[in-house]
Amino acid sequence: MNLSADAQRLRITELVETHNHETSEDRFNRLPKQRLSLDESQKASVQEMLALKCNKKLIKQHIVTTMKKNVTLRDIHNMKVKDSNSLEETVAFLKSLGGHVEVVLDENKLEGIFYQDSRMKEAFAASPDLLLLLDATS
Repeated sequence: MNLSADAQRLRITELVETHNHETSEDRFNRLPKQRLSLDESQKASVQEMLALKCNKKLIKQHIVTTMKKNVTLRDIHNMKVKDSNSLEETVAFLKSLGGHVEVVLDENKLEGIFYQDSRMKEAFAASPDLLLLLDATS
């Protein structure tokens, strides 16, 4: 790409249409969107197994053999996490640890959860000019 003569637009000067990675049906089927395409009854079945605390490797084997879906152990872990703790449960748990919890919402959308335990409070009191921010987003 380069700029047009009047420098107002980008101009495509070369187009390479070959892929720089393997393109196959197997590779396509391993993409997350394809792996996780379970219907509602299949999802309910997996959720029930997770609720019963079944071994995730056995759940994976069951999904692969009976549902013909190529899932990973991480996919199964994510299914469990996605349907677990609500915000209220998380805040209640953090407060039960004796810390200060503050939830920040913007138009009813979660922006952040701020947590400070007793050690953090002591460290801040000892050095208020030092600010440490940790971001746990992926």
